[in-house]
Amino acid sequence: MSELYTSGAYADANPDWHDGGAPHKAEALARMLLAHAVHPAKVVDVGCGAGLVLRCLHDILRPMGWATTRWEGWDIAPEAIRRASARAAERLGFFEGDWLNTSDTADLVLCIDVFEHLHEPEAFLKELCTKTTGHALFRVPLDASLLNQLRPGHLDALERQYGHLHHYHRHAALALLEEAGFRVIDTAYHRVPPQITRRRGRLSDGLRKRLFARWPDRTVRVLGGYSLVVLCEPAHTSKA
Repeated sequence: MSELYTSGAYADANPDWHDGGAPHKAEALARMLLAHAVHPAKVVDVGCGAGLVLRCLHDILRPMGWATTRWEGWDIAPEAIRRASARAAERLGFFEGDWLNTSDTADLVLCIDVFEHLHEPEAFLKELCTKTTGHALFRVPLDASLLNQLRPGHLDALERQYGHLHHYHRHAALALLEEAGFRVIDTAYHRVPPQITRRRGRLSDGLRKRLFARWPDRTVRVLGGYSLVVLCEPAHTSKA
């Protein structure tokens, strides 16, 4: 599966490497970190892609007391790191390779839209947990909605274009993180605003928003369209 990313095929299928949603994702991550007063000395983004989420998060948090924080983005895809390198900044760098194969650790590990791409996500997360000395922050697409399961062709398309090998709902994602050795501290739903041009799409989106405002869990489980931001810490370091 790694050939999808190292061969350039992923870049061909996703020419912007999801840059359009990056500022929205960074804002959601920043809200979670600020709400819990997380203040790391070092941040590592595992599977950083083209690096715009990390750069946006760096730009949001650096003026908020994070001026001495070191930031690193890692990805196995050469094309991703080529693009990300243009986004390097003060105390922010990007590296090609598998961070899990290094002897390094970090007190904040980011894993944004990553483990749904992996053949063995639990093994990956268990190893990630051993290298996390403070907190880990995840964003997990919640593909396993009832609506998506009623149209399996959509799930097949997610695998073809985005490489999603696993499809999660909220409880499955949280259970996986806990089985891997993390303690969940907080969660929040997040949705990148979709680009909608047709009237029917706008009406559907408006309905989803109204339902979500009243019944968030049910709406996400039935209609989908959201991801889950999850702040964790390794269970063995928990003070709880």
